[in-house]
Amino acid sequence: MERFQRVMLCITATFLLSLSLLRFGWFNQASAIPSGTILIGQIKITSSNGQFVSLYNNTSADIDMSTVQLAYYNYYDLTSSKLTSSRFIPLSGKLPSHSYYMVSDGALLICYKMIVNAQSLGFSSTAGTLQITQNGPSNVLDSVAWSKTAVTTPTGVQTLPSSTSGFLQRAWVEGVSKTANDPWISVTPASSDSCDLQTQIAASSTPSAPIANTTPQSVKTVAADSTNTTTNSNIGLVAPELTELFPNPAAPQSDDNDEFIELYNPNPQAFSLAGYRLEAGTTYSRGYNFTTGELEPKSYKAFLITDTDLQLSNTEGQVRLLAPDGTTISETPGYESAPEGQSWSLIADNWQWTETVTPNAANLASADTVTVAGTSSSKPKTTVSTKKTTTGKVDAASTNTPSSDPSQLNDAAPLHPLILAGVGAAAVAYAVYEYRKDMANGLFRLRRYLRNRRAVRARV
Repeated sequence: MERFQRVMLCITATFLLSLSLLRFGWFNQASAIPSGTILIGQIKITSSNGQFVSLYNNTSADIDMSTVQLAYYNYYDLTSSKLTSSRFIPLSGKLPSHSYYMVSDGALLICYKMIVNAQSLGFSSTAGTLQITQNGPSNVLDSVAWSKTAVTTPTGVQTLPSSTSGFLQRAWVEGVSKTANDPWISVTPASSDSCDLQTQIAASSTPSAPIANTTPQSVKTVAADSTNTTTNSNIGLVAPELTELFPNPAAPQSDDNDEFIELYNPNPQAFSLAGYRLEAGTTYSRGYNFTTGELEPKSYKAFLITDTDLQLSNTEGQVRLLAPDGTTISETPGYESAPEGQSWSLIADNWQWTETVTPNAANLASADTVTVAGTSSSKPKTTVSTKKTTTGKVDAASTNTPSSDPSQLNDAAPLHPLILAGVGAAAVAYAVYEYRKDMANGLFRLRRYLRNRRAVRARV
């Protein structure tokens, strides 16, 4: 009886372990992301607070940042005995396509739009390596190694800027595809304008293309045309955001007069629309160019069809806003079968249909359950801008506590299904071992029974 209890305890433990692994998603490894999908664009190393690293989504799809993590090592050569410690830093949130994500340990001047994640970093100002990894250290998407002094072996180690305000930045050129092999440069903010970066090519990097003396290009950066003084006034501001579409007005309103596209200006000052362009349709075949006009600070502005001549389809469609250089800075998800009298609205970070149409005002959900892009909600919600302003303008920041234990990270060193299979096999083997004598005795009795039965039949 005691052995039976031990066997049952072992089987129960295996079952509970299986449930735990499924509960925490250790079997659900994220699909492998190819190298170069997420790139390290900037890194600043200091001896105190003020460190940061920026990541770039080099794809046309959004990326769930909880599926990747930063891996930090305190030496530039990972095979050296001088490497004595490492640490994994979890990430969170969603990184839109061709956008930036910054991990910072303090307040920053932000010169272009990005996601900001507040973290305690603690990178060594003498030497180190930083990797962006997925599913543990076996899948490294990009990496950078640095040293306070020039290093020739191994190759590719970046020399840190001597200036305390300087940092390393990838030598990306506008219009040229970004890769993990792009060289690094040393940049220092100008004393007169912290967003104006003075570039010096790092000793260990020799770019083959001209270096752009600007901050990295982001899909949501406010680009300036040097010949357009109106657009120049937008430098350092967050780009406007599409917030509401009204494609199918109900009577007595009409499609010809009351359809509208709404923009929101999250900045504390006016935003000039000169040179910007709205495009509508599933293939963006219809467009409207802004030649003048501006959005008032912290305000919504609905542009009627009578202003733009942009007809919104009732069956399917979407809208995007382009910067003067043609970059998409805001884009709605596509909609289908527009309900009469309802607007396609951005409410609490989700696009959904709502019966409460609110041109020139914050969006409100319907009192009844409404369909949300990706989720559903049954409670009224009021739109709250997710933009936060510091000295610059950034998206809402999230805060995590770094962990030195990879097992505490999402998808960090995930458990392979074969491990659980091995545990289950071990439990079965243990049960067979514990009951080996009982099984042998049972087999002996069965054979004896069969032998006696054959003998009885033979006599009959």
